[in-house]
Amino acid sequence: MGWNFSHSLLQGGGIYGEPIAGPQDEHHPERPLSPYRVAKLSVDKYLASFSHCHGLQSCSMRFSNVYGPRQNGRGETGVVAVLIRKAQRGLPLRVNGDGGQTRDFVYVEDLARAASLILGHRPLGVLNFGTGVETSIRQLADLVRSEFPGNLEIQRFPGIPEEQRRSVLAITKAKRVLGWEPTTLLPEGLKATIRWFSKAESSAPSGSFRPGHTDLAGAVQACDRRRLRIVAYGTQRPGRPAGDRG
Repeated sequence: MGWNFSHSLLQGGGIYGEPIAGPQDEHHPERPLSPYRVAKLSVDKYLASFSHCHGLQSCSMRFSNVYGPRQNGRGETGVVAVLIRKAQRGLPLRVNGDGGQTRDFVYVEDLARAASLILGHRPLGVLNFGTGVETSIRQLADLVRSEFPGNLEIQRFPGIPEEQRRSVLAITKAKRVLGWEPTTLLPEGLKATIRWFSKAESSAPSGSFRPGHTDLAGAVQACDRRRLRIVAYGTQRPGRPAGDRG
């Protein structure tokens, strides 16, 4: 039998838009708030169309805000990496608006494990991957600040009108279908990410450290029998202020 299984990796929170109530499950209305998120959703729909028209077996992984080692910390995307890089330099931590906007931060190794399970089990349809826990950007900034010496300032900037206010995914289906659930709590994941950034910076020649060689907030995990490599990633949009993207 030929290989006819495909999966896509998309950011779920942006696809669903503002939650109606509680964590968003796979049946939540899809109401993306920007053309960028509409484009992401279109990939999902193309995959479903090929499944219907050509019998392609597929699974769409809708994940929340991914963070971890190798995340792109350049520019103003990837709020976790951006905050860590600023804290390393002793710079103020930027928070847009009141900092009350929330995100569901999932550690990249947990997501890489989910991608490996997808290839092993080949489930069909849509699956959410996150933690089911909302964390505000202000809380995130406080957590990052607590890992560095001194009393780093948190600077507030004007809010972004089109920025999504809340984002959190329900992961009940992934638990039931794959037996998957995240094992890394945010404080633990932040410590591991900070250690990676510190090690990478200290081992690089002066002035040459560039986290995230590509726009992948990623980890690569080998898949057992097929010897395939799964890249768990969070695509990053250039030029977005910290707090808009995870």
